Amino acid sequence: AGAYDVVMPDIKYVGSIDEMLALARRLDGSGTAFSPHNPSGPVSHAASLHCCAAVATMERLEMQFDETEVFDTLVGGRLALPAGGVSALPAGSGLGVSLDPEVLACYRDSGVVFA
Repeated sequence: AGAYDVVMPDIKYVGSIDEMLALARRLDGSGTAFSPHNPSGPVSHAASLHCCAAVATMERLEMQFDETEVFDTLVGGRLALPAGGVSALPAGSGLGVSLDPEVLACYRDSGVVFA
């Protein structure tokens, strides 16, 4: 109905990668911008990056930036920092990232909660 200028879906809540892509297709050409919301961890960030790369039109990706060093160390530094407004996709199978078990073990009993 044209009620929204921007829709900011979060990969964790929209249902799946397929649902995120379906939403982006529905918004394409509607006059409503697709601008994924992603203030979360590195796995959600990798999934959001891949979705953004796969859609025809995307406004921008909100992301966590320099909030905690754990973000990068959890996935062994596999996520490149954005440069010039562009983020490279992580290389490798699946999303291109996986949680580092040694880093998780260091935090397991520290009281840090990974959501």
